[in-house]
Amino acid sequence: MSTKKSGNDFQNKIEKFLRQRGFDVINQKTSSRQITLASGQKVWTSSKQDIFACDLIAMKQKEKILFIQASMSGDVTKRLKDFKRYNFPLEHCIVQLWLKRDDGSIAIKEYDGEKLIDVSKIIRGKTYTIKENLLYENTSLIL
Repeated sequence: MSTKKSGNDFQNKIEKFLRQRGFDVINQKTSSRQITLASGQKVWTSSKQDIFACDLIAMKQKEKILFIQASMSGDVTKRLKDFKRYNFPLEHCIVQLWLKRDDGSIAIKEYDGEKLIDVSKIIRGKTYTIKENLLYENTSLIL
């Protein structure tokens, strides 16, 4: 499976997960389009425009707006650098990095304006909150 396809599939899973919990979601996926070069040759190219370094934006009544970067790689340093380019109003929104791990679990890190903090994990569809390096099972999504 291509990296683009895997990334889009992961974003779709996050979108579904959030929609099942009552969120409205915008999912900015990578898309392909055909262009014609000056030589007349037609080639396919991929493009994607992140929104404030994020792939998904989700909102729900009486909740802060979620900005989510979905990542298949473990390059946390790059994602943190991307987040730092923007002045997120953290009193009104939550900025997260969702990392898909090789074992299928998802690690969720939250941006506090300076660093990324482990806040949740999703393991086989169950959500867990991380507090003091311990996992607590949730009955619903708590971010």
